Formats: sequence, structure tokens, C-alpha cells
Amino acid sequence: MLWVFAAVGIGVSLLIPIATKRLSLGHYAGGVCLWACGLFTLGTTDNRALVTVCVAVAGAGLSLASQTRVYVLQTQLPRNLLGQGFSTAAVLLYAVNTASLVGFGILASRWRTNALIILSGTLLLLVGVGLSTRAHRGTLRTGRATQSKLAADTEQP
Repeated sequence: MLWVFAAVGIGVSLLIPIATKRLSLGHYAGGVCLWACGLFTLGTTDNRALVTVCVAVAGAGLSLASQTRVYVLQTQLPRNLLGQGFSTAAVLLYAVNTASLVGFGILASRWRTNALIILSGTLLLLVGVGLSTRAHRGTLRTGRATQSKLAADTEQP
């Protein structure tokens, strides 16, 4: 199954620049939701063909979310803060990955694996829907106004 996940992830990464020239937080939320749906459904099935589809959907969603995160960081941060922005994003990503693996490991001794996968998919879907709602309402702070504020906050007196 790993080859399916990898092949779909690479394929989506190659198709994104062909499909669109601009990515947004809405694309990120869509990727998270797609990833979550793949995980959730994976936890509910034993059918080998459906498991393959779920792995492919999760791979596509993860790839879209990852590519969008990088694009948004590159386009929304001022040039003089790109290094700090990517470093902070990496630290946060690694911290969340570590915490989720620890939590998953602790719960795995008490719960069935498919229940944990369903829980993970559900939590990820809630985050994706929340991001999507905020992105479509415009309540997430992005754009030139935020970029100008960031630049002003970092200027030396």
C-alpha cells in the first residue's frame, strides 16, 4: 500500500502546478478534508480494494495540504522572514507529529487500531472543516495587510 500512497502523492504534487497557479488556505483546508476522509474511511473497511482507494485519497489530500502550506508560507511572509517562518513551521510540525505519535501509542494499548484511525480522521476532518469555514468567511489573517503588519512589526527603530 505504501507504493499507492507514494505514487498518488507524487502524482498530485506534479499536477498541482498544472491545475492552478495560485493556492490558498481554502486549498489547504480541502487537502486536509480529503486526507481526513481517506483516513476515516480506511478505519471503517476491511475490503482490500476500498483500502487501496482510501490510501490513495489520503495520499492526495496530504500532498495537496503539504504543497499548499509551502506555497502560502512563500507568498504570505515577507522575504526577510522566510527563514524564520519556515523554521517555525517545521518546529511546530515536528512537535505535533511527536505529540500525535505519543498519543497514538498510548491509546493503541487500549483501543483497536481501526478505532484510532477513525478518531484521527474525525479530528482531522473537524480541523479541515473549521479551516475551510474560516477561509471562506475571510476571518483567517492572510494577504497584503498582514504582510505589511508583519514587516512593520519586525523593522528595527
